[in-house]
Amino acid sequence: MPLSKIDSDSLNSGLTFTGQQTIPTINLTGGQITFPATQVASADANTLDDYEEGTWTPGVAYGGGSTGQVYANQTGSYIKIGRLVTVNANFNITNNGSSTGDATISGLPFPIATNGTGTFMGDGFTGTFAQIGLLFVPGACYVATQIGGTGSLGGWGNTNQTNISSGGKYITLTYMTSN
Repeated sequence: MPLSKIDSDSLNSGLTFTGQQTIPTINLTGGQITFPATQVASADANTLDDYEEGTWTPGVAYGGGSTGQVYANQTGSYIKIGRLVTVNANFNITNNGSSTGDATISGLPFPIATNGTGTFMGDGFTGTFAQIGLLFVPGACYVATQIGGTGSLGGWGNTNQTNISSGGKYITLTYMTSN
């Protein structure tokens, strides 16, 4: 069928193109491209084979635990384009619970494949430090947090968060996943 003869009825009937086609312009009069619910992976690095938007529930684990924690809010959203994931979240812990140890931001919607970039900020941090760093852990669905004060990098744990409930925490991350 010549390309000039294709109409929406032909496309809706399951028409499939095979081989190389030269199309100078694609006009999407419906304004949408739909991807299948389950990704159909392509071996071609230049093929966009996945797009997804969704929500996730961020959390904080101290030493891997979250016993007794209470949150005033926990909201997160993400966009995944191919293997690139960008997540946004905000949360407010009103009770740290009884777990201790270094803090991780947990619940990421996809495991981390490689290092990424991100920001973590908010109100209610206590202690003497100049920065909070994020360590991307390949294969994990969390990022580790570190504090830096006088030139050294030390773990951020529950003992440094005695006043975490006084304000919201906000996080934005972009990383590659293997999915």
